[in-house]
Amino acid sequence: MSFTVQNALSMPVLAEGKVIAGEQGLNRVITSVSIMDHPDTSWIKRGDLLLTTGYVFKDDLDAQTRLVRQLAKRGCAGLAIKLKRFISAVPDEMIQEANRYRLPLIEIPFEAALSDLLVTFTHEIVNREDEGDYGKSDLSIFKDLIDGKASLAEQDFKKLSSLGFNSSYPYSILLLTEQPISGEEISSIGPEEILHFAAAKKDLFRIWVVDHKGIALILQGDGNLHVRDRRQEIKEFANGLRMDLSKEYPYLEFSIGVSKEKKDLTGMETGFKEASRAILLGSKVHSHERTTIHEFHNLEAYQLISQVSRDTLTDYVESTIRPVLEYDRETGGELLKTLDVFFSARGKIEDTAKALYVHRNTVKFRLARIEELLAIDLKEQDQWFHLQLSIRAAKLL
Repeated sequence: MSFTVQNALSMPVLAEGKVIAGEQGLNRVITSVSIMDHPDTSWIKRGDLLLTTGYVFKDDLDAQTRLVRQLAKRGCAGLAIKLKRFISAVPDEMIQEANRYRLPLIEIPFEAALSDLLVTFTHEIVNREDEGDYGKSDLSIFKDLIDGKASLAEQDFKKLSSLGFNSSYPYSILLLTEQPISGEEISSIGPEEILHFAAAKKDLFRIWVVDHKGIALILQGDGNLHVRDRRQEIKEFANGLRMDLSKEYPYLEFSIGVSKEKKDLTGMETGFKEASRAILLGSKVHSHERTTIHEFHNLEAYQLISQVSRDTLTDYVESTIRPVLEYDRETGGELLKTLDVFFSARGKIEDTAKALYVHRNTVKFRLARIEELLAIDLKEQDQWFHLQLSIRAAKLL
C-alpha cells in the first residue's frame, strides 16, 4: 500500500514528532525522502518528504514562507524541521502558509538524527513497493492500448491477466484533469495520490491508474450488473474521487471525463478519446454550471454536432432561436435555459419549475414569451427537435 505522512508519524523513529501545521494533508503519499541542505527547490520531486535543520532559511522569514509555497506547488509530501539547533520555533507565518496549502509541517525532536529518519523511511518505501502496490505494476501494456499500438498477441493478454485485468469483462476509462483555482502554477497531482484515494473504492472495481497523456483510470467490475447500474456506480465513484481530492487539494479544481463502456481491448483507444472529448465538450456545454463529471454517453449528441462547421452552426442557431438569445442578452433573462430545462422535463411545467427553483407561473410566463418571440406553439412537438438541436449548437459556439 501507499506510504503516507500519517504512516511515517506512526513509526517509532518519529514517535516524538509533532504536527504543527497542515494536518489536513496527512494523507499525502511519500514516494521519496531527502535532506534539504540548500535553498534551491528546483530539485524537489513530487512526493518528497523533506528533512531539514532549518539552517538554509534560519534568519529569513520571507524565505521560510516562500519555501512552504514552493514545496506545495511542487507537490511535496511534507516538511519536517529539526528545531532548537538553528531555529528555536517555527514562525506563525510559516504555519499559516502550511495550513493554507495543507502541507504537513512536522517538528522533529532535537535528539532525532535526520540520517536515521532518511534510512528508515526509504527502507519502508522500498518494502511497500516490493509488496506490489494495488494497480501500480508495469502498466506499459495499457499505454500501448491507449495509443492503439498493442499487437493484441498472446503475450499481451498474459500481461493483462497478470495485472488482474479480465479481457472478457466490460470496462470504462476515466480521465482526470486539474486546474489551479487561483491561477498559480502548481505541480500536477501524480498517479500515486490518485491511486491512494481510488484504492479505497476497490471493493467495487478493479482500478488501474495510468500516467499517460494525463491521469487515466481504468475501471473494471465483474460484469454482473446491468449496464445502467454499472454506469451509475462509475458516476458515483467519480464524484466521490473528485470530492476526496478537492478536500485534500482545495486550491485545485478537478474535472473527470468518463468514456462509454467498452467490451473489448480494441475499444481502449476510443475510450480514452471519449473521456478526453467529454471534458472538452462538457466544459462548453456546462460552462455556466458547476458540473465537473462529464459522461460521454450524455454528450454524444454534442460530439456529432461539433463535427459541423462553426459557420453552419451559427447560421442554424441564428435562424431558429436568435430572438430568444437577444432577449436574454439584453435583459439578463433566462428564456433559453428555461426552454432547455422544459425539454429535459419532457414538457412538464411542474418539473421544469422544480428544476429551476421558480414558481410554475414564472415558467408559464417565460414559455409564453418564447412562443411570442419565435412565433411558435410549443404544444406542437414536431418543432421540439429543431429547437433542441439549436440549443445544443448554441452551447458549442
